[in-house]
Amino acid sequence: NRGAVFTSNNVTIPSPFKISELFTVTEKFDYPRFTWDIPGFSTLLNDSYLSNVFSRGGRNWNIKVYPSGNGKGEGKALSMFLILNANELFRPYEKIYVRAKLRVLNQRQFNNIEMQIDHWFNGPGYGDAFGWGFAEFISFSDLKDSSKGFLVNDVLMVQVEMEAISSTKYFPS
Repeated sequence: NRGAVFTSNNVTIPSPFKISELFTVTEKFDYPRFTWDIPGFSTLLNDSYLSNVFSRGGRNWNIKVYPSGNGKGEGKALSMFLILNANELFRPYEKIYVRAKLRVLNQRQFNNIEMQIDHWFNGPGYGDAFGWGFAEFISFSDLKDSSKGFLVNDVLMVQVEMEAISSTKYFPS
């Protein structure tokens, strides 16, 4: 007469997901470039200026320039940043990836000054002062040298070309 053998298996039933997310990166835009003409550049008195709002990749953006420089560029170079517009809202754990080119356009058909942005932003805590860019974008000596073509008739032309922007959709929203 054999005794019965019982084994015990623990079964874990996972709780259903409360939130799921779909992360995508857009790399093709109908209008990837936004250009901002800044007239009267030599007469600008404020520390910084924001472009008009423009939309790309489902988000609102601004270009921010510091005509007298900012941080390590102060007094030496134009500072320029791509800013996530202060009215944009997203969840504290959401991340945004941006790849873009910032440019100071040469108005005499020579070479533009161009710098690449390739950056992740983790919210929250951003706002009007938050951006990706460069404190030393172009030196004042190059910018103000009329033979170089960056400042023509006291107009500065800057541009951003968006190459990739991530978005996250949450379910349920």
